[in-house]
Amino acid sequence: MNDHSPNDSHPPTDADRIRPAASSAATRDDPPVEGRRIPAIQGLSLVVMAVWPLLGTASNLPAGIDGLVLLLGGVTIILSVPIMMVTGSFPEPVTTGLVILLWVLVWLLPAWSFRRRLRSRRAVIVLLLVQSLFSLAQTVMGTLMWLAREV
Repeated sequence: MNDHSPNDSHPPTDADRIRPAASSAATRDDPPVEGRRIPAIQGLSLVVMAVWPLLGTASNLPAGIDGLVLLLGGVTIILSVPIMMVTGSFPEPVTTGLVILLWVLVWLLPAWSFRRRLRSRRAVIVLLLVQSLFSLAQTVMGTLMWLAREV
């Protein structure tokens, strides 16, 4: 039988001991990103996303809305081509608005919607990496589109 009285002659084993409850600090996850950290994350996001279009301007794209739209939305424009094949081409202001809207949503939305999941420094780094890769893909595709236009 497992009932041990204090008069038993054997020393207590781990099963006999009462385990202390874990402290609340050890079991609790890190707190979610606080409201005051969101603007800092947004600032970092803007920096990591703006680097690629700024570097893209060094590839001799003309300044102006055309070059900017290509640098900010090369992939977006390519993905909208099937829709334009069905509905007809979009006016230039609509394409420009679509590109800018998607870029701004990728910049703002993740930090605000994943606020509870951004509990660690690693999660913030992953978010910034994904945003940077999105911006890089947009810029590379826009640059290639501009170069193809020149040929």
